[in-house]
Amino acid sequence: MADRVGSKHLRLLLEAGIVADERRHEDARVRIFRLRHEAVAAVRAWLDQIQAHWVTPVEDQERPSAEVIAVQVGDPFPRPDAG
Repeated sequence: MADRVGSKHLRLLLEAGIVADERRHEDARVRIFRLRHEAVAAVRAWLDQIQAHWVTPVEDQERPSAEVIAVQVGDPFPRPDAG
């Protein structure tokens, strides 16, 4: 993965709260990224809720759209209103 692409992905994960970072005093250019276990657990719980909606034994039941599922289970990382 190119450095620029990797940096973008890490920045998005950092903004979402999925990873944490720290800078080393001996070299300010180096950043260490670590997964936040509580965030990963929240994502896992959210995915389990979504999976429960998609894995059903009823063949004739219409599957809900992604928008309906998002409303039903919510966002695992709600963001404060900008306004």
